[in-house]
Amino acid sequence: MELATHAKSADLVTTLFYQGYAFTFDVPGRSARALARLERASRKLADGTALKERIRQLAEMREQWIAITTESLRNIDEESSRNFIAAYLGDARAAIKVCSRPPYNEDPQFREWLQEARRKRERERKRRGG
Repeated sequence: MELATHAKSADLVTTLFYQGYAFTFDVPGRSARALARLERASRKLADGTALKERIRQLAEMREQWIAITTESLRNIDEESSRNFIAAYLGDARAAIKVCSRPPYNEDPQFREWLQEARRKRERERKRRGG
């Protein structure tokens, strides 16, 4: 929060998004939750103007990333690449396919993705009533 007014804070937004969110399972969901946390924090500040500007930048970057990644998904024919991109976009079934197979099933990062994808799929099932 304190860094929102720093001269290089706009650069920090890019770093935050690409290092923290852009290459994980369910980028849209994770980044939306992060934006909601930042919005709540900005309401608690006496002057949240600078933070709100950084939030706007992060939200715009997120939307651009989603649009570009969704378009990329439409243009990929190879199944494993499609599943990876779909997992980035939050497709739990695709993430489970990717992360359940070697070499990914041996990597702690992808085991975490697998757990998250299974939890997401279960939540989706419950919402549908099945």
